Amino acid sequence: MRLDSVDLIVSNPPYIAPTDAHLETLTHEPIRALVAENEGFAAYEAIVPIATRTLKPGGALLFEHGIDQRKRLVTLMQENGFDVQAFDDLTRRPRVLMGTHR
Repeated sequence: MRLDSVDLIVSNPPYIAPTDAHLETLTHEPIRALVAENEGFAAYEAIVPIATRTLKPGGALLFEHGIDQRKRLVTLMQENGFDVQAFDDLTRRPRVLMGTHR
């Protein structure tokens, strides 16, 4: 893929830590779709730098995250050149981030 070639990246990556106790109750989803190494952050740590190189200036990266991951992800995105907006879900839990590439 050419650098600076994409306007929008949307992702719902795996973000649950392998040690999360809630995994026992999730019986319908494949584990690979849910679990990420590094306390659930491995997919984000791969996606954010690639998005920095792939998005056009002003392009956006949008993704879902776990309710306790926002602060660390905002820092990751800002360190990679994104202006970040945060959104809550319908139950007012922190669940979505959108980063605009500078």
